[in-house]
Amino acid sequence: MSDIFISYKREDESRVSVLRDALNDAGLDVWWDREIAGGEKWRQRIQTELDAARCVLVVWSEASIGPAGDFVMDEANRAKHRGTLLQIRIDDVNLPLGFGEQQALDLLSWNGKAEGAGFQDVVAAAKALIDRKPIPAPKAPRRRKAALWGAVSIASVGTVAGLLGNLLPLLRTVCSAPGVSAACGALGVGGAPSAAEKALWSGRRPGDCQKLKTYLSEFPNGAYAQEAQARLLARKVEDKETWKTEQLHRNLVVRSTLEPFAGQAAARSDALARALKEAQRACAGLNQAEYRTLSARAAPTEWRCTERLGGHACGFDGEAICEVSARYLDRMETCP
Repeated sequence: MSDIFISYKREDESRVSVLRDALNDAGLDVWWDREIAGGEKWRQRIQTELDAARCVLVVWSEASIGPAGDFVMDEANRAKHRGTLLQIRIDDVNLPLGFGEQQALDLLSWNGKAEGAGFQDVVAAAKALIDRKPIPAPKAPRRRKAALWGAVSIASVGTVAGLLGNLLPLLRTVCSAPGVSAACGALGVGGAPSAAEKALWSGRRPGDCQKLKTYLSEFPNGAYAQEAQARLLARKVEDKETWKTEQLHRNLVVRSTLEPFAGQAAARSDALARALKEAQRACAGLNQAEYRTLSARAAPTEWRCTERLGGHACGFDGEAICEVSARYLDRMETCP
């Protein structure tokens, strides 16, 4: 088992692969789901690696915090409860509800090099988790927005905080009044929902998770955003496995034989027989966790026949056509 498990969204694979290689080069033992071999039970393997890892590196991005980032959210939640969570951001996104109490390390401007901004902080934090030690404070400079806020004087912050502390409860109280709530919602003040928010929220059927995701997509800072996040985190997930028949195509090159045949028809027949075996091997090599091979055939696209030693030899460029049953998971979600 590896020390580090990387949780990420498939859309970010190219960026995450650079991070994985850099961590390996730094002497860390890293696992991600691209290492699952054909024929393995992928869900069981992921569960085993996730539970064994002493550091679960969760990559937050536009894709992973979105409605389709369910697996990343589930893995992050499990790591949080086990005390193995290490969060990084590769896009400028807000952390999902429930994950903001632990600082995320930024790789927003990382150039992919070991000495690049923020990467050494990730290495130091990962090693600390692996060794069961406190995560050290990051050394990379904070983003400018945070630096500007830090430049405000303590006295000014205290003054603003005091004013907000006095005004916000009063504003919420005023905006909770039936005759005022709609106006506050239209103005976006007092935590009151807008008419569009209310319509979307009240139109949700019990158990409907998609409406919660739609709400968060349209109103990420809306009046019901925290409740929507909490309901999504509490959802129950059931995956239903289905198999659908498909065709997959693979390039195929069949070479001419050294020994010639008496006629071109015989040479072509031999090439087709050899091609069928090549096609069967190509189709059998597909990931057996995702595909079940039903049949295989070879289809020539360009023949190459020559006369040699008084006979004929043939080969061709073409493709192996694999008739397969492809695995799909239909995810059923129920939200409170």
